[in-house]
Amino acid sequence: MNKLKSAEEVHIYDWTAYPSAKEMSVDFLKDVGKKEYDGVKNADIVIILTPQGGGTHTELGMAIAFDKKKYMP
Repeated sequence: MNKLKSAEEVHIYDWTAYPSAKEMSVDFLKDVGKKEYDGVKNADIVIILTPQGGGTHTELGMAIAFDKKKYMP
C-alpha cells in the first residue's frame, strides 16, 4: 500500500483502517460493505493478497464480475 501511494497511485479503499468485524455494528458493516463494493467497482486494478479472510474472496468475485484487472502475487 505504501509503495503504491509513494508511486502516486490512488488507493481507493483501505480495509486496514477498520477493527475486526466482530467489533462492528450491523449498520457499520453495511457501510463498510458498500465502500468495498464501490472500491472494487471504481478500481482500475484489484490487488488480492492471500491468505486473508472471506472478504477477500468476495472482493475477488466482484473484480471478476466487473471484469477488472487482477493482480494476485
